[in-house]
Amino acid sequence: MAIESILVAIEDQAKEQIAEILRSSDEKAERLFDETRESAEAEGGRFIDSTVSRYEREAVRKLHSASIANGRSLSDVRAKAYAHVVAQAAVELAEIRATEGYQAVLCALCKDAIAGLGESVIVHIDPADDKVLNSEWCGVRRCVGHLEIVQDITTTGGVKVTSADGRIMRDNTFEARLDRVQDIRANEIWQVLDS
Repeated sequence: MAIESILVAIEDQAKEQIAEILRSSDEKAERLFDETRESAEAEGGRFIDSTVSRYEREAVRKLHSASIANGRSLSDVRAKAYAHVVAQAAVELAEIRATEGYQAVLCALCKDAIAGLGESVIVHIDPADDKVLNSEWCGVRRCVGHLEIVQDITTTGGVKVTSADGRIMRDNTFEARLDRVQDIRANEIWQVLDS
């Protein structure tokens, strides 16, 4: 009986060890399964986050591109409107030459340009203005000691005046004055176009 008791004890001990090994294996398998599932969920979450992030970046990029394109279109429209305003102003200025008040305008532009240039000046006019200024130059000749009139410019109206030595030139043509107004008032014009 002693052998039988020993064999039964060994068998019981083997069963306990097998049960412990199975229990330990099940626990390890369950832990491994949980870790794998958590890892897979985390990896899946990262993949989803990465994919969502990539599409969000793409959406932002497209939105930004569309915004830039829209801004360019709006800027182009504003620039065309600005150019139209300036062109229309140039047309209206050119029409002034045909009005009765043009002589007074031309005389005022000439006096303004002559002021402070000294006793001897050269007034440059468009040949079309020779007849307009034939009447004693609206008193302009009294503003300086020596006045020379040269018909050597092409303009829609106005004059250019240079000092006798040629060092100082004042451009009081309609075109030059329109350019100066654009430089000075460009912000105001753009604000009107933006509103």
